[in-house]
Amino acid sequence: MLGGDQTSNGGSVIRSLEQIFQRNPDDPYILYPDATRTGHCSLDGHQIINAVRYGAEKYQGAVGPARETDRVVAYLSSSHVSYFINLLSLMTNDYVPLLLSPRNATAGMVDLIQRSKAVALVYEPGQSHIVQQLRKDLPELKMVEAIQFEELLRDEKNEWMKEDGSVGFGIKQSVGATDNLADRVTLAMHSSGSTAFPKLRYWTNRSMMANPNDRGFDDTSRRQRTFLPAPLFHALGIWVGLSTLRASGAIILASFPFSPAALLDAVQKTNPTKIVLPPSLLEDFVGYLDTTAPERWSILSSLDSILVGGAPCPQEIGDRVVERGIGLRSIYGSTEAGVLLGPEPGSKEWNVLRPIIDEQHIKWQVVNKERGIYRMFVRTSVVGFAKGVTDEEWYDTNDLFKQVRPGFWMYRGRGDDILVHITGEKTNPVPMELSLRTHPLIHEAVILGQDRFQTCAFILLDRQEILKYSPLEVMDQVYRAVEDANELAPQHSRLIKELVEVLPFGHADFPRTESKGNVIRRRAAVMLKEREQKLYERYEKGLSEQGPKQALGAQGDLTDFIVQAAAKIMGRDATTLTDPQDQRTSLFALGLDSLGATQLRNELARVVNNDLPRDIVFSYSSIHDLASYLSSVRNEPTSLTDLRRAIRDEVAAILKKTMDTSMDDVSFFEIGLDSLGATTLSNRLAKILGKDIKRDIIFDHSTVSGLASALSGTTGDDNVASTKQLTKAQDLLKKYISRISTLTPLPADTSQPDRRRILLTGSTGALGTELLASLLALPNVDKIYCLHRGSNDLQRESKSFASRLGDASILEQAEAEGRVHGVAANLEEDRLGVGDETYKLLEDVTDILHVGWPVNWSFPVEAFDGTLNGTRFFL
Repeated sequence: MLGGDQTSNGGSVIRSLEQIFQRNPDDPYILYPDATRTGHCSLDGHQIINAVRYGAEKYQGAVGPARETDRVVAYLSSSHVSYFINLLSLMTNDYVPLLLSPRNATAGMVDLIQRSKAVALVYEPGQSHIVQQLRKDLPELKMVEAIQFEELLRDEKNEWMKEDGSVGFGIKQSVGATDNLADRVTLAMHSSGSTAFPKLRYWTNRSMMANPNDRGFDDTSRRQRTFLPAPLFHALGIWVGLSTLRASGAIILASFPFSPAALLDAVQKTNPTKIVLPPSLLEDFVGYLDTTAPERWSILSSLDSILVGGAPCPQEIGDRVVERGIGLRSIYGSTEAGVLLGPEPGSKEWNVLRPIIDEQHIKWQVVNKERGIYRMFVRTSVVGFAKGVTDEEWYDTNDLFKQVRPGFWMYRGRGDDILVHITGEKTNPVPMELSLRTHPLIHEAVILGQDRFQTCAFILLDRQEILKYSPLEVMDQVYRAVEDANELAPQHSRLIKELVEVLPFGHADFPRTESKGNVIRRRAAVMLKEREQKLYERYEKGLSEQGPKQALGAQGDLTDFIVQAAAKIMGRDATTLTDPQDQRTSLFALGLDSLGATQLRNELARVVNNDLPRDIVFSYSSIHDLASYLSSVRNEPTSLTDLRRAIRDEVAAILKKTMDTSMDDVSFFEIGLDSLGATTLSNRLAKILGKDIKRDIIFDHSTVSGLASALSGTTGDDNVASTKQLTKAQDLLKKYISRISTLTPLPADTSQPDRRRILLTGSTGALGTELLASLLALPNVDKIYCLHRGSNDLQRESKSFASRLGDASILEQAEAEGRVHGVAANLEEDRLGVGDETYKLLEDVTDILHVGWPVNWSFPVEAFDGTLNGTRFFL
């Protein structure tokens, strides 16, 4: 039978599947990787029914019978054949499986479990590191280990696998259940939230069965075989998987990790009719076929189509597929509303979409008429809409489309702040940005990553706060803030050091709204477009400018480094990866995902000073194999001449100027290097030399010759460098004695004014905050002027009060009473950089508290020139 009956099923998804497996019990329905991961096993209708019935009985005993008010059972697992069988087993018992993504933050999972009122958690053993934390947060929740069906299916002694599958699943009904099966909730999922937590979504039998399988795209004259490397805990994967089975088709599961070569091997062996991919995997496919194995394009020619969804696919990638004569179709849908748009059947305009539901259920709101940009709304009464999303008639998808011609549309991005990655995952950057901004050192932060593999961040530092830290301490503080921001973020959204860039002081502030002063993300993305591109390019090549690394010599050192790096990326204790057997086991089997593989590859590239292949972790997937391979590809400079050249090249790159040997004895700081540039230089040299470069060495040996000698262990002319620094200090002293001597002293006045008017600098820092709080408590202080860079407000002071003192109400009350004012100033400009009217106000000041001196013994003498000049202008 080529097509399944999707209507005469009693209104239940699980009943419809049972009927299909009973109707053609000898047909294969699920193909999955065998124990060798080089071939595939298959499950026919008999086997699936027996396995589901066995699983349902086990879970009935472990969880208990479902009750109408207590039906949700959370399910945490990666994607494999057991996922489907366990899912069907839970649905057979009338439980509502809540599909949790292992990539979500633990706090997000806890929130979903609590809001859904789940009565139990079923988890696969491979997720035990997550479950340990869930046990602490949810001590009352029943925890049940998922059945590992792969092992049971390989055991021929299991008699239950030999039973007659015609008896069915043994479908049960909850205590107190109603007869309205069509509108009965049968599955729970989540989508990206507008807060730090994902949104809970419930699917009914009606909404699940309304989502399409073919919509006129598939060749219905032959049985469909869908190759499905998409994750099953996401909407796209579970939609396509269940709809293929309901159409009496077969699903083909892939072996993780999804390397292009392995996937093509599997396609060649299993002969699917279509493939379902996120854009990131399609991009890997095209890159591999174009550059490594162009002859293998023919493997895809037998497909009816490649379906790409979950995120926008790059135009050039899709066009390359279509140019090869392969049917490509892009679909658009949401967890709330199901599949809504798809291309015209037979059209080569693979990304020009039209509604595939009745157009009366879609409304388009004009956003930019000249550009033809519209916002999409969906009627909540449309068949297929999830339950409990909103009580409004129309649901705002927050997605923007460009009208190509009447009735046809191209996706153009989000209308809100949500970032859609090329993997299909989504990130809400707002909670992470808010977390970053709570750190006193960070003035502003914006997170980007639309259509990218993962997120990146650009940070503007507080100009006063930075004076309290050395260059390395600045980056340490930034990284701590990043770690705090990552706490509540799902795994795919978390920032890594290599994709965090601190912008220079001269960089313009981010574009803001006039009303609330919020950052306008789209305009900020345009402003940072070139920097963003370069940042990702450096990352993909393993050329991060940040993060000094340890010295690694023997293979054992490499092994230890891989263990530590992999453990951190996977979010687990490094001691769990020290067992020799585990070190010969694929990291993917131990829980590493494709995003983690990219991060690990870039960590390794810095260690070995080599541009490693992008698929290195896929090719050498165990710790042992990686260490063995990497020990043979390390590349470091050896001679003093090579080292000088390397230092010269790095300084030139940082300063964006040409350097030759004539400048080898000129101080880096004389030619423009600043403290952050010194940090960048130390990190780059750490990458080249494969050892930690102490922060002070750049300041102590600030020439090419001196630094090369110090790094190589040879004797350099350090006395010359010391003499130069002493001379500079003496020159600086003479310079400011001369400038200050021209000032006219004020007449001596020993009287003490009854009422004080204070001018305070550094009011956003730790000391400045304490001083400001103390001054506000004094009854004889009439006014306080807080001088800082930026605008004439007290936003940063208020933030500092809240984070350091726990309460900003004192400051807010004083501001309302007119006792404290923010004054935008520049201490390095004449008259403090303020206008005449403001300067006249400041003439009434009785006391000046200047909290603005950098306490850092590592700075070279010339670094204090600007600070001294600012103090002179103050006087």
